This record gives sequence, C-alpha cells and structure tokens, in this order.
Amino acid sequence: MKKLATVLLFLCLCTITGCSGNTPGELLRPAPMDEPSEAIRNQVHKSLPPGARLILPGSPRGSSAIQKIDLDQDQRPEILAFYQKHKEMTVGVLLFPGDGSKAITVEAPGSEVDYVGRAEIDGKDFPELLIGWSGGADFPKSLNIYRYENKKLANIAEQLYDSLTTGDLDEDGTDDLVVSQREFEEYKCQVSWLAYKKGGLQTIDTFGLETLGVDLSIDRASKNQMGLFIDGGLGAHSAFSDLRIPVNQRLQQVLPADNSGLPALTFQPYPVGSQDINGDGIREIGNLKQPEGYENAAMAEIAWITQWFQWDGKNGLNLVLEQYGNYGYGFTFDFPANWRDRITIKKSDQEQYFRVDFVDTRTGIDYVGIVSCDTSLRAKVEDRLKEKGRTVSFLGEHDGYTFFSVVPLQKNTSYGLDARETEQCFHLLKER
Repeated sequence: MKKLATVLLFLCLCTITGCSGNTPGELLRPAPMDEPSEAIRNQVHKSLPPGARLILPGSPRGSSAIQKIDLDQDQRPEILAFYQKHKEMTVGVLLFPGDGSKAITVEAPGSEVDYVGRAEIDGKDFPELLIGWSGGADFPKSLNIYRYENKKLANIAEQLYDSLTTGDLDEDGTDDLVVSQREFEEYKCQVSWLAYKKGGLQTIDTFGLETLGVDLSIDRASKNQMGLFIDGGLGAHSAFSDLRIPVNQRLQQVLPADNSGLPALTFQPYPVGSQDINGDGIREIGNLKQPEGYENAAMAEIAWITQWFQWDGKNGLNLVLEQYGNYGYGFTFDFPANWRDRITIKKSDQEQYFRVDFVDTRTGIDYVGIVSCDTSLRAKVEDRLKEKGRTVSFLGEHDGYTFFSVVPLQKNTSYGLDARETEQCFHLLKER
C-alpha cells in the first residue's frame, strides 16, 4: 500500500506540474473559451440553487464554468453552467435551452464535475451530452450520457471510469466510448471499448495493463486507420505509450510488447505522451533521447531531445520530428531534419538569463542560441548578448519572459540557420 500511495501522489503531481518540466504533453493547451455575456452570467447566477457556487469542470483543460454548446444543431447554442452546493457532497449542471426557456437541472453526489463533452453515441444524428462526476481520488468516477430531445435531458447510459475518450474508432459513423478503470489495490487497470447498442452500452473488447492510470485518445494513427492511443505512467517518473487498432471487434496491439505486455519501443524516462505535433492530422508518439555529453549526468540535469514518431502501418515507428522543449520557460525549438544524430545541447543559467545552444557534435560549431530572460531585463540582456560576429533577434514574449535568438552573421555551413529560419523553428507554448 505504501508503494501504491507513492505512485498515486506522483500521478497527482504530474497532473498539476507537468512532471519536472520535461513533459511535452504540456503543449496540449486549448484556446480559451468565449467569455459569457453579462446577461448570460446574470441568468446563470439567478438560477443557481441556494448555497451553490460555480465551479470549473476538470476536463477538458481550459474549460469555463459557463459554456455554450449546440446539442440539437439548431444554430442556437444551449448554455451549460457547473456548480457545487456549499457544505454538500453534491455537484450539478444547469442547461439553458437555446430558446430561452427555463433551465434544466441534473445533479449527482460528488465533489466535482470531472468531465464534460459531447459525442454522437446513440446513432440518432444529434450528439449526446456526456457528464463525468467525481467524489475524489479514492473513488471511481461516474459518467452519465444524456440525450437532449424536446428541450429535455434523458439519461440513456451510465458507466464507471477513471479516464475516458470518445470518437469513431471503427469508423462506422457513430462515436465509441473507451474507458479505463483502476484496480485500486493493485498496479493494474482495465481498458474497455464500449458502443451504444440495443438501448445501452455494450462491451466490444477489454484488456488489462500493468499500470495504475492512463490517458486515452481516439485519433488517426495513419492516413487510413483510426487507433486508440494509451499514455500511461510507470513507477516514480517513467512512462509508456501504446497504440491499438480495431480488427474484427478486437483492439489489436501493433507495437512489439515485452513480458509485461507493454510496448518496449515507447518506454519513456519521463512522460511525453502522444499528440499531433506537426498538424498533419495524424497523432504522433513522443519519446526522449539523451544528447551526447550527458552520459554521466543526473536524470534531472539532462537536456533531453524530444522525438516524435508516427506508426509505420506495421509494427514499427518512423521518426518525423526532433525538438528541444523547455517547459519552465515555455518554448520549444524544432530541429531541421539534417540535424538528426549530429546535434547536442548546451545550457547555462546566467545571472540575468537562461541560455541554450545547439552544437554540432562533429565540429563543435555552435549554430543557434536561444535566450530567455525576465521581460523587465530585456534591454540589459540584449546589450549583453551583442557579441562580436553574432546577430541578436527578438523572438517574442510570453508569461513574463522575453526570448532572443543568437546566430552567426552568416550561415555556418549547410547545417546553420539564419535569423529568419531560427524564428520559424522557435515556438512559444501558447502557439502549439
């Protein structure tokens, strides 16, 4: 139990902090929702039950306490508002129909609204409203699926879960539901593929994994194939990613697995996860590569190179992108393809700024430097950086930091970058 408690604490800290600043999953930051109008806010506050207060749903990240959602596809969005009753273990949702009629209320025992989403689950053209309720880390969560029809909400299905995802996994025109459920007394979880059939949720396939918790995503694994991506934690800080595709009503594991049933190709020293990193509509699996020169460094001191791979359609992965990510300062830098296997990273903390340089391992040439400093020190740092034979260019500002590139006045061999090319490779986290 002591080991279980330690793992639970780590997973909670990962959720809050992004795991020691080396988690490319932090790039998944949704754009902020439209601010509700004053009239909508007033309507919501007048309709709240006595002693209730508005709360934020736990997922998706960046959600608002008041949201617009068009459930009946009539171009008049319904309004959702999430609340918790003071001094009660009760949470609820107010749904205001798009025609301005009285709010519909649904409530459940719990301490928070864990999840809110919509998916076309029942095959009747209009999306259903999915609400996940949570009573805390020591209890399983409960999902309700509501059909919205004739300005009423009908609960058509319920499901316990720890994490969930929806999407048209088998591409039959109707969304599927995939959930994981932890076995709290053991280091295991069960993953189940569900579909709505004959008036309820039916299990299509299920399998176990030796991990305490996972993140699930239904996404495109290749141009012609949807897949289930599973990102899970292992031990104190390591992680893995798995990919399964639907074949004859089964979720087939496509990457070679070790004796524990987990894919050996995707073991990650720190959690990286999966996402569509290059915007091509296909989800990539991330991993970390130790650069040259860090062979004897402590794990936390290594300037990891993040690699992103696409499934090759068989049982392997193809590398599509390498980058450096600094999630403390909030930026990434994409490496040109011809830098692969010949670049290491040199980082240094100066009195007024942080600097990272990308260095050719064969020649020792420093191609590009990226500098981060407090915005209030911008002028002082820029003056300090104006080295002989170097060009200093402003890259942007974000979250109280200013960023510069430092490059040679002229390109150094075919592997060097000029200021414009450097700017194209540099990304603030808010832009991803």
